[in-house]
Amino acid sequence: MVELTNIRFKNCFINHLTNDTFRNLPESITEFYMNNCSNFFVVDIDALRHFPKLNVLDVSKSPIHLVQAFRMLYPFENRTMEIINFHDVTFAKVKIFYYDVVLTEEMMSYIKTMCIKTLDISFNNIVAFRNNSLLAFERPECFRKIHLTANDFSFKYFIEEFMEFFKRLTNLEIYDHSYFALGYRNPKFYNDTTSRIDEIITLNSSSMPKKVVLYAPKSLKEFRATHIMSKFLFDEVIFNESSLENFDVSYFDTIIFPKFTFIGKNRVKSLNISGISAHRTLDKFPRMSNLTTLRMSKAKLFRIFNDNNSHFGIFNWAPNVEHLDLSKNYMWVLNKRFLDGLTHLKYLNLHDNLFQTVPEVVTSLTNINQIDLSFNLLPTLDGNIRDGSTDNKRNWANLKFFLF
Repeated sequence: MVELTNIRFKNCFINHLTNDTFRNLPESITEFYMNNCSNFFVVDIDALRHFPKLNVLDVSKSPIHLVQAFRMLYPFENRTMEIINFHDVTFAKVKIFYYDVVLTEEMMSYIKTMCIKTLDISFNNIVAFRNNSLLAFERPECFRKIHLTANDFSFKYFIEEFMEFFKRLTNLEIYDHSYFALGYRNPKFYNDTTSRIDEIITLNSSSMPKKVVLYAPKSLKEFRATHIMSKFLFDEVIFNESSLENFDVSYFDTIIFPKFTFIGKNRVKSLNISGISAHRTLDKFPRMSNLTTLRMSKAKLFRIFNDNNSHFGIFNWAPNVEHLDLSKNYMWVLNKRFLDGLTHLKYLNLHDNLFQTVPEVVTSLTNINQIDLSFNLLPTLDGNIRDGSTDNKRNWANLKFFLF
């Protein structure tokens, strides 16, 4: 046991972790996992003192509550750790602590002194940060990955604190801030004095804050803020000399869809703006010459691409796209100039639309090798596609159609 470095407890039943529970285990332990344990249990503040070399602490999905999880870090003050995973440790049935978690500077007493590369506190019903608790971190430059997904805090009362915190994350590579249902962007309220749904109340309650600009860290490589539902977030997000490669802001439902500005080289390779009406994302992105994958599923493109109202060159800002996902957009026709400029396109996903024939525009794509037309209204490949097999402009033998 002297050389033991990794210890795992899974699906366990625990009543109490005391300061002496692990006294007989070797100090060589560097990774500690305690996952999916049943029922709430008490953890003494110094329970992990027997592991001075601990580098990875993962108690995800064990119902100890985030308050206790933060207390567990007492033995590791001023230490460096690779991973702290407190995902989903706060459960509603725990009566000792409130289910709604408010992070205070007192709660941050131990973690704020540490140098942490990966921190996951997602899905813990965090509803607020108080007394500049975010700014309490003494070593923000240590962070490489931060996961805050599926909590319930709003930026309304600490927007300036968050912006300052984000600015200090000088080496952050991955930031995950998704699945936040903070409010409807246009709620309608019942008015008892008029016995009707009152639009005036809606308008009066939608006062907009001053323009807010978020500056992202230069080191950031992956930014995920999907499934955000709120009245307001940011007017503009600025990436200055950014390293960003993977960008996901799908299903973003706010009054204002922010403008994304890149100062210096734009390195984004993958962009997901699915679930957002396409007219709201038009002109919100700069030219992205390195973009090879673009997802616009469920973007209501049928409102833009039809016989009477066609936006030519809508993808001019992404001229080098190779994989394009336009599934579930209720489209039944594509204008011939719909894909103007996409000479590098290899994969086109038109899954789950309303096409009765293969759009003629696809015959002009000389590099295309896969087209997904499954779950449309096509009985078979029509004549213009079958005749295209003799077209010398492209090698049709390698083209794959998915129809079912």
